[in-house]
Amino acid sequence: MCGQVRLYEQQRQLEEKRDTVLQEVQAMGTPEQERERLLKQVKEDNVEIASAERQYENIYRLYYLFAVCRYSLRTWTAAVSGTSNFMNLLFVCMAAAC
Repeated sequence: MCGQVRLYEQQRQLEEKRDTVLQEVQAMGTPEQERERLLKQVKEDNVEIASAERQYENIYRLYYLFAVCRYSLRTWTAAVSGTSNFMNLLFVCMAAAC
């Protein structure tokens, strides 16, 4: 009797596993549907990558502009002293950023 119970338990477990696999296969859809899903995912990923690249380029440009302004500020500060010259440089750098 004990062996029979064990066989029924194994049968039940195997049937559950079969049902799970069948559900997964059905969820995948046809090969054409899977292809379309993957193609859509690739397109979405490409859009995200392009956006990240644009953000990187913008940050790099701002960093470069900051470095130029910083260099200009140091050059002007060394050559000329006075608050009005500093303000002029600051406005030039801000205008270049826009």
